[in-house]
Amino acid sequence: MPGRPRAPIARALAVASLAVGLCVGLSGCGVRLDVPPPAIPTADAAEQARADAVATADAIAAQATALAGLGVADPTLVTQIAAGSTAQAGALGGTWTPPARPSASADPSDDGASATDDATGAPTSADPTVDLVNALVTGAAQARAGAGATSGDTATLLGSIAVWRSLAAHQLASTLPAETLTGVAPTLPAGGIDLTAVGLSSLSDVDDLIRGLDAAAFGYETLAARTDDDARAADWAARATALRRAGEAVASAADVSRTAADPREALYNVADLVALDPSAAAASLETEVAGLWLTAPLPAGLRPAGVDAAVEALLRARELGPLAALDSPAAVLPGLAAP
Repeated sequence: MPGRPRAPIARALAVASLAVGLCVGLSGCGVRLDVPPPAIPTADAAEQARADAVATADAIAAQATALAGLGVADPTLVTQIAAGSTAQAGALGGTWTPPARPSASADPSDDGASATDDATGAPTSADPTVDLVNALVTGAAQARAGAGATSGDTATLLGSIAVWRSLAAHQLASTLPAETLTGVAPTLPAGGIDLTAVGLSSLSDVDDLIRGLDAAAFGYETLAARTDDDARAADWAARATALRRAGEAVASAADVSRTAADPREALYNVADLVALDPSAAAASLETEVAGLWLTAPLPAGLRPAGVDAAVEALLRARELGPLAALDSPAAVLPGLAAP
């Protein structure tokens, strides 16, 4: 039977064809048997800034939660700091955990806690309340820098968080004796308007900022003219001058100063403002100024300066009266929510 010897060859070819078909089928389903899984993408600078801010928010929340049970001078404030920081971590999108890799040989006991335990990089002291002040100040500087390394909503969120951490640090530090902070805590952020940085920038779409700063200056001039307190009148007149200079610097950087496109007006409606208690009126002006700086479409290099201007405004508002609780929606992301 000359045809019989060919049967084993046919069977071998059939088995080979089946194996090839199986491999092709698995490849079509996304399973590659001959190569390792693709590498996890590396975070870019913007994502790293966001992730760092989340880690710091979680660390601050954990630190404040632990502190709240230690009999501190103001446990309510510390609890607010914990809740506010947790809310900010959520607003930033939380922590992204990469999926398990088939080829990974990670130690299952490593839960990643070490990445966030020292996320703030804050120095330690003998007083855990001072440690939390340190963490807030360091975290504020981190978020301020992150606002300049990101864009869009993330940059705005980071700027607002930087302001909140600055305010929280000031508020917590005020519960401590002055000598407790001497030589231990970093310098508390004071903020300020950097006119040099504004002048070196090229701005666009900042009409709201220009008009808002000018309107706030007009409001302060009105309040100064109506008060009988000479010291207060002088302070408010000086603040009006500073705001007008800032508005002019922004207008010049946007190439609209004294042109037909200049959005500033000669007069502004201050009827609602003068109906308020003078201190409350001034505080409302500063709150508006802070929001203007935080939401303005500033270029990356100027965003940290915008944060500083907002910090200064809200610290002035704080001197005029208590601000909203640090865990309230209006305070968690200052300048981004209506009071």
